[in-house]
Amino acid sequence: LEEGKMFLEDKAGSIELDFSKAKSANGLFTESCFVLVDGYVEDGKLRVEEIGLPPPEAREKTRAAFPNVNLFGGQPSLRTDAQLRAIEVANDNGIIILSDVWLDRQETMDALGTLFEGFSHSTPPIAFIFIGDFSSKPFVSGSGETAQYRDNMTALGQLIAGFPTIARSSHFVFVPGNNDPWGQGALPKPAISEYFTKRLAGRLSNVTFTTNPCRIKYCTHEIVVFREDLLKRLRRNSVLPPVEGTEIVKHLVRTVVDQGHLCPLPQRVRPVYWAHDHAMRIYPIPDVLILADRFDSYSINYEGCHCINPGSFSAGDLSFFMYYPVSRTSQYSKIPKK
Repeated sequence: LEEGKMFLEDKAGSIELDFSKAKSANGLFTESCFVLVDGYVEDGKLRVEEIGLPPPEAREKTRAAFPNVNLFGGQPSLRTDAQLRAIEVANDNGIIILSDVWLDRQETMDALGTLFEGFSHSTPPIAFIFIGDFSSKPFVSGSGETAQYRDNMTALGQLIAGFPTIARSSHFVFVPGNNDPWGQGALPKPAISEYFTKRLAGRLSNVTFTTNPCRIKYCTHEIVVFREDLLKRLRRNSVLPPVEGTEIVKHLVRTVVDQGHLCPLPQRVRPVYWAHDHAMRIYPIPDVLILADRFDSYSINYEGCHCINPGSFSAGDLSFFMYYPVSRTSQYSKIPKK
């Protein structure tokens, strides 16, 4: 292998690629990703005519091939699928999804108060999925920000406790962002330490502080949540320009799902702990894939997977998404700024 040149590799060997006449399909192609290449060999090089991503395997086909294997992880339910669907129908109150919830901004706290106030007059949502970053500034270990970060979490707990029905009935999930404590810059990122969250957790009946990425099993639904500015990284490291005429978010979603991996980038670009790389894989395809990114919010369906980017709550227009498990649809919403 030579620096500055691209090679196609497998276990048997490698061959240099010539992209001068290449025609690509939908997707974002980076180093280290799996591809299908059509072309011819000339002068020791593979002259690429077409390049595409591997075809995805439908979720139903995967489950049929492994009917008794729990590929998603976690404890399997003792209830049947029919019983779980009945629970979904009886409790279709929606799941609220917010990303970049900067608790050190008063505007954010006021907006969350408005959000909780609105739901306090109706049936509480099934869950609130709060995705980091939880501060507008990167967390620096050993600085005076440690106490402030903990106080911000405590203030959120006090705010939620002011709405007893929501605090008692809804489940709260907290997924850390890159600027939240702790972690060494590699994925998966560990959950936020109990030191910061203990007082918040003490005010809520059902709360989970989890890793990034994380997996959520709700009745028959398998949900994967990943906080990463992935679109920017993939575009920056693409070896070919994306096909014109297709929305860039469709390229992104197709790349992630077809690769079966949440972060199909080289280790030098986005390090992943080798021992925990299985946590980054999405096989079989989940029912819901939340790719929390600072890019514009969207929701699209691809290969039976409902993909959502809630956008940035605090850095954007206070927008969020509400997902309804029964209809498998989501709704974009935002809180009016005062």
